[in-house]
Amino acid sequence: MNEQNMILQLPVNYFRYLEWHKHPTQQAKRVRRTLAEGLFEIHEPRFELCLDDIPELAAKVRTRAIGRYTLVESEYGEIVLEQQAKEVERILEHIDGALTFSELLESGHLAKPMESDKILDTVNCMLGTAIVLPAAVKSLESAIPGVSIGRFPLSPYHIVRVYWENMKNVRAELESSCFKGSTQELLERLRRLHLLTLMGSGLTSFYKPQSQVSDVSVWPGHFRTENVHIPLPNEFLAYLKMVAFSLAIPLTDQFAVCWKEGGQDWGAGKILADKIVYRPPAAPFTGQIEQLCSMLAALPSSVSDENSAEAISALGAFHQRFAQLHPFACANQSVAMNIVNFFLGKWFNTCIPHLYLDMVALFVSRDNYSRYFARAVKFYSLKSNEAQGSYPELKLRSKKMNQFIPRLISSVQAGEVEDTLKTEPEAACDLLLYD
Repeated sequence: MNEQNMILQLPVNYFRYLEWHKHPTQQAKRVRRTLAEGLFEIHEPRFELCLDDIPELAAKVRTRAIGRYTLVESEYGEIVLEQQAKEVERILEHIDGALTFSELLESGHLAKPMESDKILDTVNCMLGTAIVLPAAVKSLESAIPGVSIGRFPLSPYHIVRVYWENMKNVRAELESSCFKGSTQELLERLRRLHLLTLMGSGLTSFYKPQSQVSDVSVWPGHFRTENVHIPLPNEFLAYLKMVAFSLAIPLTDQFAVCWKEGGQDWGAGKILADKIVYRPPAAPFTGQIEQLCSMLAALPSSVSDENSAEAISALGAFHQRFAQLHPFACANQSVAMNIVNFFLGKWFNTCIPHLYLDMVALFVSRDNYSRYFARAVKFYSLKSNEAQGSYPELKLRSKKMNQFIPRLISSVQAGEVEDTLKTEPEAACDLLLYD
């Protein structure tokens, strides 16, 4: 009877998540998206339409046939679809901003029932370019700004919708509790935040992080029990060299760091030729996670002009330790930055994108990271209630940075970084290379 009762109490949704996240289609999504990403821009739409959404046409939509492909353009950008133009145009002409997608399908004008999935895929590809979902985006933005939950989102449609929903749940959890109490209570709170990130408050909103680590191991709400090595993207190395120059760090091709404090290991990283790898401390890491909780509990609930710099430094120190410890198998940055932006919101009514904070945190000292983190707050803070309108500005900043980066890389090799930075001070600030 005891065994029967135990089986009856098994967390079915948890097992469903573990089965779902290992499905080949989830891994294929991560590979495809990784290939689509640049240093500070993302090209592929990630938001997904729901049946009860009311889709609307973007302004100035145009289509043009290119053989068996179709170029779709609007004031938001362009996308090429592997479909005949007449098929795309038939979909667009029925998007009236009045009917839900479900009603459009039921009307029979968009497609035959057997073609519904194909139509949905086409509409999802055009989200943020030819088709927009203002009501859905507004609802999510009002709960948590989209710019605060991604590395450098240039459009709300660059954000995975289920992830945004889960981040909304995480923020609600943060706002409903405080970070005081025993270490055990804080540990349970961190674990709950991680669970919400991956499964949502109803435990049915499944999200798979895009990191390579998540292909191997993911346990919602549980600290990792395995040792991991984190390979960082090759394009990050060039950027790290720029940051190192700005912080007067002698970064070489054989660069290595090993973080220890109070007899505790916080991880080690190394650069060998063009490869960059980080190894978090081995599990179990009881002492480190308890210290992380102490740092979290010590963050002030409010700040004044006099102690704002000190508070930002303490928040940066917490974020760095979280990144270095890598307490969960995956989704660490999602949890850590939601906490960071929760405090920035409480203190200044602002938020910041994730940027490359988590990666830089692994390779610079505490003092240097404090400087770098303060730059991020200085140059990227957006008023939370105005963040929804910041995407065009971020898109412009991204364009300027990506145009400037090749010149910077060449100047690193030629030893002329300082002179090159002076030619584009705004881009240099956006790249967090100035204080």
